Amino acid sequence: MSRTVEVQIDVVDRANNPPVWDHVVYGPIYCRENMAVGAKVVSVKASSGIDNNPTVFYHLMPGSTAQTNKYHTFYLQQRAEQSVTWADIKVNHPLDYESIKEYNLTIRVENNGAQQLASEATVHIMLEDVNDEIPLFTEREQETVLEGEPIRSKVTQVNAIDKDGTFPNNQAKKLDCEKTKGASRLIRLAVEPVFIYHEKRWLVFKSSQVDAAALRNRAFEISNVSVVSGNKSKEDYMGRARPINFSLSLQVTYYIVDSDRNEGKDYFEINRETGEIFTKVVFDREKQGAYALEVEARDGAPSARPNNNGQPNSGTCHFDIFFLLQLPSIFSNETSIPELSNALLEISISKR
Repeated sequence: MSRTVEVQIDVVDRANNPPVWDHVVYGPIYCRENMAVGAKVVSVKASSGIDNNPTVFYHLMPGSTAQTNKYHTFYLQQRAEQSVTWADIKVNHPLDYESIKEYNLTIRVENNGAQQLASEATVHIMLEDVNDEIPLFTEREQETVLEGEPIRSKVTQVNAIDKDGTFPNNQAKKLDCEKTKGASRLIRLAVEPVFIYHEKRWLVFKSSQVDAAALRNRAFEISNVSVVSGNKSKEDYMGRARPINFSLSLQVTYYIVDSDRNEGKDYFEINRETGEIFTKVVFDREKQGAYALEVEARDGAPSARPNNNGQPNSGTCHFDIFFLLQLPSIFSNETSIPELSNALLEISISKR
């Protein structure tokens, strides 16, 4: 038994060679994430491979992922310069280092021969981070405080994170951090250096606790602290460790907005380093039951956003602070239920 099959053979001109790239791989090409749409990232070129016929055609091939130009983040523009045809890779959509840090683009070139032979090259693009993210507040927008609380009573503590991905755009330094345990005990850590997430991800501290007795007792504990990107810290403790206020966000500073529309600016003050908000006066709920407060957070590096003139990025949040009626209570002992005085009035109305 036998079978036959047809075979098609293309005869190729020996003079018709595929195009030849200057480089098979270009890069890494570094560009800033705030590069404008339409700006040129890199220019590449290939020769046709055919004598006396230098014409070539370039195509930027879309890939299957965002990193390979699936969403046409970059586009190709062909231009002729004397006897050479160039392919300019340009920005088609805004770039964001915090979303995608690098791209691998495939460029295909074809010559103008009878068979239009082709070859491909790869362009490796690396984004550079700039300070373009504004601080982001993470707290709720309503707080409550008892009326009649003394001046310097703590109302709340705001926290803002800087989402920029690299140093110094998310630069953070560490202050002394402390946690009180009763009136006479204090844990204190003193840390000076700048922490960079990509260089050191774990810090180990040995801290001591001393009481206030005549013969002071001393205890030690080991704390493991992980440094995380984005100006946020995460604690992981072993042994007898207790919560420690460890924040890597000194470069984010806080301010009460000095504006006529900021109703609470004269009644509250803020710790610029920690974001703690305190009262400046004693409040009376009968006069006013709530205040609106606007707080601003600024990061610690010159902004790369347009029209910021090199000033730090900033973000604001608004709080509504409500005052609660503070009722007097009488306690017979530590375990008794509070008895409220003047909390309930009985009124009798005679019928006529």
